[in-house]
Amino acid sequence: MKKKELDDMINGALPYFIGGALLYWAYKNLFKNRNNKHPFSSDVRVNDAISIIDSCFDRIGTFNSDLEPIFDVLESLSGVELIRLHQDFGVRYYNGLFGWYSLISFLEGFAVARPCSLSSIMYKEFDDEQIKKVESIYSSKGVPFPL
Repeated sequence: MKKKELDDMINGALPYFIGGALLYWAYKNLFKNRNNKHPFSSDVRVNDAISIIDSCFDRIGTFNSDLEPIFDVLESLSGVELIRLHQDFGVRYYNGLFGWYSLISFLEGFAVARPCSLSSIMYKEFDDEQIKKVESIYSSKGVPFPL
C-alpha cells in the first residue's frame, strides 16, 4: 500500500472514530449510572424491595400488571421495614411526563424531572384503587400512608 492510499484511508476513517469517541463520552458523562446513584439499604430485605420497586417504576409505559410485584413486596415487609423502606429509598428524580426516572443527570430538578419520594411516586403511578390497596397494606402493618 502506498503512503498516499494509507493517508486517504486514515483521513476517511478519522471522522467516524472521532464521532464514536464523542458518542461514548456523551453516554458516559451525560447519562448517569442509575444503579450507583440511588441509595440502597443495609437491610437485605429492604434493599431487595427497593430494587424491585425501582425496576417496576423505572420503565416506559407501566401497566397495572407491571406494578403488581410492588404490592407483593409491600405485603412481605413488616411495619418497621416499611418505615425503613421509605427512609432508605430516598429521592428519585422522576419524569412525570414519561413516567420513568431521569436518564440525563443535568436535567434533574428542572421541569422534566422532579425529586420525588417513594410516596409521591406511588401517587403519580398508582390509580385510586391501587392507592387504597397500598393504604390497606400499610394499615395492616400499623403504619400510616403516606409516610
